[in-house]
Amino acid sequence: GGAAASGMPARRKNRKAEPFVGAAGSLAFHTRSGAAATTDAGSITLQAQRTLHRFCQSFVSRCYGPVMKSLKNEFRRDSVRLEEDDKAIFFRIVWFFFQWWRTYRLEGGGKVAETDDKSAVGQLIFTMDVFTFNLVFTSTDICYDRKKHPDLMQTVALYQEMMQLLRAMYHSQDSTEHVMALGLMDRIFYGPDPIDRLPKLLGRWAPGTYTREYLCDLVELCHTTVSLLETNATHCLEDEGADNSNSKKKGSKANQNSDAIARMNAVAAEFDFPSYFARKIVSPQVVFMYTQLLSQYKTNVPRISDNVVAFFVRLSKVEVSKAVEDDADGEGAEGGEIKLKTSTLEPMLYNIQTIMVLGSILNDSIVKNDPESASLLSFATVVIRHYARAAEENPMIHVESLLKHLSAHRFCEKVTNMYVTDELRMLVERDALLDGMREEEQQEAAEQDDDQEEPIDIGVSVNARRTAAIEAMQAPAPMSDDEGEVEFGVDDTVDIVGAKERIEEKAKKIKVSNKTLTEEEKLKQEERRKKMAELAQKRKEQADVEKAKEGGESGEKEGGEEGSAEENPESPSKRKLGEGEEESAEGENTEREAPQDDAPQDDAPKTKRIKRAAKQDDSDSEDEDMFGAA
Repeated sequence: GGAAASGMPARRKNRKAEPFVGAAGSLAFHTRSGAAATTDAGSITLQAQRTLHRFCQSFVSRCYGPVMKSLKNEFRRDSVRLEEDDKAIFFRIVWFFFQWWRTYRLEGGGKVAETDDKSAVGQLIFTMDVFTFNLVFTSTDICYDRKKHPDLMQTVALYQEMMQLLRAMYHSQDSTEHVMALGLMDRIFYGPDPIDRLPKLLGRWAPGTYTREYLCDLVELCHTTVSLLETNATHCLEDEGADNSNSKKKGSKANQNSDAIARMNAVAAEFDFPSYFARKIVSPQVVFMYTQLLSQYKTNVPRISDNVVAFFVRLSKVEVSKAVEDDADGEGAEGGEIKLKTSTLEPMLYNIQTIMVLGSILNDSIVKNDPESASLLSFATVVIRHYARAAEENPMIHVESLLKHLSAHRFCEKVTNMYVTDELRMLVERDALLDGMREEEQQEAAEQDDDQEEPIDIGVSVNARRTAAIEAMQAPAPMSDDEGEVEFGVDDTVDIVGAKERIEEKAKKIKVSNKTLTEEEKLKQEERRKKMAELAQKRKEQADVEKAKEGGESGEKEGGEEGSAEENPESPSKRKLGEGEEESAEGENTEREAPQDDAPQDDAPKTKRIKRAAKQDDSDSEDEDMFGAA
């Protein structure tokens, strides 16, 4: 008032503080009798209501079907005679007669004749087809995109009434109506491309944008849809093969109908209703929306409060993860495993807005004395009790209630299990497994220490073998007389004759326990021994070849080129070059460049022995030819 008087612009209201718009014009259908904007009038109002009721009966029984068929044809052809607001008017007419039929059945009770009831249902079915549902669903998207909120409210109100009628058709005693309801459900929910718009409508709600009546229609729509899907899923699972056995006794047409029903029931049985509810319907935003509507419990009709309570109870029973089965001793499957509790989505209700609303309900004396609010009072008591118990075990819940949680399922699982996740459980189990393996290794080592006199380290023994092999190859061997004769008396070269034998003798001195070695390590050690032996043999052969070449060169220099050609036309060095031994030839060329004056003059007997040995060994194999010639 002061801001308006001073000419200042009015301060914009916070949407969270005022979640609804247009609260002054509340409808009587969603409002308690004492809080409704319109109160009960006298005899004139009652007479007008009776007159309107008779007109509705006459119009539905005589004119509803032809008029609606004509209007649908105009929308189907997208006629030029249609104006911009004609679709909204069409939706309002259909919504009015749908709501009248529902209240007429519920409030009339047994006073309504059975023929009139069937006639009304039969005529209303003209607007219960796939085309009308598609028209409504398309209008919800268009109105939301263009921000036409009043038209969207009217469309959602019609959508809610159509789902109410669809549920009545599903439970109808008339088989035709039941089959039509199954066909519509198959197209809307169970088809390969479902056209359901409920999850989108729930996600699009925002505080300070829509009226309370719109939210009431949306909550009733959600309650009707969820209860219908749950009932059909349960029925299909229990009586999946009953229809097939009964249809064999009827005619061919009945068999075709029964086959279609069986197919639709089979598809409905495969529908995962728990996943649909937990993944597509439930979210922190939806919980906040329901909490805002529950805060109007003084104004809401008891039916709306019951729908809110039913949604919260269904949410609290959804299991996110199951507990680990315990043993008889009360411990997990393994000693180091962390036990997890069964977690549900109930912690989603542990937020500051919901706790405050439930606290105000418990402290309201009017609710305590109202028998229609018994279910609401009981629900508030249970949730507050569970919240107090959870806070005693995990005091961090008080802080968590002030925060928003994008991943609701993960949040509920963490809070229930004291923030123990699957990753942490895997780490603990891995550490426990490693500790168990270390204990087993220590026990085996202790047992081996008892059997052995001295404990031997595997790594040290392997290194000792390698060191011994290298020292054996590099150390000169003691030369005997025979060895000196074969090796031409060359003492200044490195002798590796007998290296293999010395390696084996030193390896025998190292005691290694085979019990502590695995099969794979034994195979690796055998391969290393073979490689060391082959390397020693190759080095020995190379040394012998070099010594043989040195002895042959000294003999040729003393005897001259002519004598050597006559007695031995094919010398060992020439055969090597002929066989393609490039490395030996290069060595000979290098040695021939040395001066011949340094050659000894008293080695003639040795040269004769070399030639005789070469003649004797020509008949040996190719592998030993080089050593025989030397």
